[in-house]
Amino acid sequence: MVDSISQSRTQIVYQQLRDDMLSCVFAPGQRLRIAALAKEYSVNPGMLREALSRLTAEGLIESTPQKGFKVTDLSAADLAQLSSAQSEIESLCLRRAIERGDLEWESRLVAAHYQLAATPQTTECAPEQYCQKFVHAYYAFKAALVAACDNQWLGRMRDTLNAQAVRYQLLSTPAGDDIAEQYKPVVEATLARDADLACRLLTDVILQRAQVSGQTLQQRIQKIGGAS
Repeated sequence: MVDSISQSRTQIVYQQLRDDMLSCVFAPGQRLRIAALAKEYSVNPGMLREALSRLTAEGLIESTPQKGFKVTDLSAADLAQLSSAQSEIESLCLRRAIERGDLEWESRLVAAHYQLAATPQTTECAPEQYCQKFVHAYYAFKAALVAACDNQWLGRMRDTLNAQAVRYQLLSTPAGDDIAEQYKPVVEATLARDADLACRLLTDVILQRAQVSGQTLQQRIQKIGGAS
């Protein structure tokens, strides 16, 4: 029973830390102090270390001998590489989804795209950044797009890349473009079962969005770093 409670608490702390990492509560490159974090999240140091180790495996945290843990840095160069890998994996997943998807998958995709289009990208309180509600709708749509892919390993790689992409998305400055509209041709080609066109359009959107995000990324990182 004690072990079960301990594992449950560790899972909760892991999820809390993960959400905070993705939401950029901690600045990129920030050092993480075990004692301070254990107190902040109300857990013992052992539980915290286990949670941090899981996040290290996901690439959200880096561990260095003699130096401890720190939040993984973000950069325009890293974003470019991430987006390149993401476009490759997403395209493979989309192609398999188109080959295997049924009517139910199509219906969920249409609904997810509609939800994305209906969700405001920003709020009046913070018009300079994408709001979390929109980011969640965005990645829910992206998941629906490839949901019919039956290759679990491709899915796991995709999930890892998307976890990293969430941090960049939340740091991006909206360019006034309509993301749902950008993905509309991808959805149309997917529903038409034109895998070649759909994958090409998907790659174009991912790389174009990465280029826009990279233009303002460094300024946002410096702003968050200065505020932490």
